[in-house]
Amino acid sequence: MRLDPGKKELRVIKRNSHVKGKDVLEIGCGSGRLSFPASKGAKSYTGIDTDRKAIAEAARRANGINNLAFRYGTGNRLSFDDRSFDIVFLFMTLHEIPLPKQSKTLSEIHRVLRPNGKLILVEPLPYGEVQSLYDIFNSALRHMNHPKAVLHARKAISDAVRKKMFRRMKRVRYDIDWHFSDVGELFRLFCKEYSVPRNDHRINRFLKHAKLLIPGKFDKKSLIVFDEMQLSILKKI
Repeated sequence: MRLDPGKKELRVIKRNSHVKGKDVLEIGCGSGRLSFPASKGAKSYTGIDTDRKAIAEAARRANGINNLAFRYGTGNRLSFDDRSFDIVFLFMTLHEIPLPKQSKTLSEIHRVLRPNGKLILVEPLPYGEVQSLYDIFNSALRHMNHPKAVLHARKAISDAVRKKMFRRMKRVRYDIDWHFSDVGELFRLFCKEYSVPRNDHRINRFLKHAKLLIPGKFDKKSLIVFDEMQLSILKKI
């Protein structure tokens, strides 16, 4: 699978983040897919994640880069002093955080940001092809009650704005492509993410509904689907 091979997302992030000379925290950095290019010019850039294997890989790659560090950590309990950062990044992370902990994570971000510091989020919009396929997958397997996680994340952000923790500054919409060798690779990715056996027989139910959603695409040798994204910039109040 290749995510955003044209690097459109990175261009949008760099054009709107302005990290030069800033202390930056990224929550949910994984193995640093966006951390390494986004950190260029920052005074310091710290990435945290709950995946110890991914953090170890990112730390290995960052060896010798003075302004870049990775460590284990959770967004709802940040191990940093108050007013430690100028910018906090959440790239495709907030909707992955358990629902009861999303508001706590935003409160912790507010705590560690300096006055007028910025929270920069990237979240999927709920009506792109990828998010629709996620919904079909969960409906077909019936292995979890799957309300739209992205909608919950958007509500958590709106609540934080309503509580006057943050003020909205800017929103940028764009789309990115996901390239798969075939639909089987897409299904295996979903299975891995939700800890479902790859040989689950309910793949046929998933395929039936997926073909109705985006007819024609599944008949080709490779599969390209798009995700609609939104970058939001919020300023600490």
